[in-house]
Amino acid sequence: VVSVSKKEISEKRDQLKKLENLQKMAEVIKINQPLIDEYNRFYFQKRREKYYQQHKKEINYYRKCERELKQHLDKNGKV
Repeated sequence: VVSVSKKEISEKRDQLKKLENLQKMAEVIKINQPLIDEYNRFYFQKRREKYYQQHKKEINYYRKCERELKQHLDKNGKV
């Protein structure tokens, strides 16, 4: 007989959701890294802004994911 409360199950589900979300964010960062590298390569503001406008959605989502993942890093830089 397994005695697991609904609260424990709910907590585990929430924890699993958070981990899946972190994994998705890590995947977004991996996929969009070449785009960010290209964006950072532009020195002149005009070209940089033009590139940003063309890829605004991806760049902003990358930055959001990066901020979220930084909160969960340990001292070795691992999630």
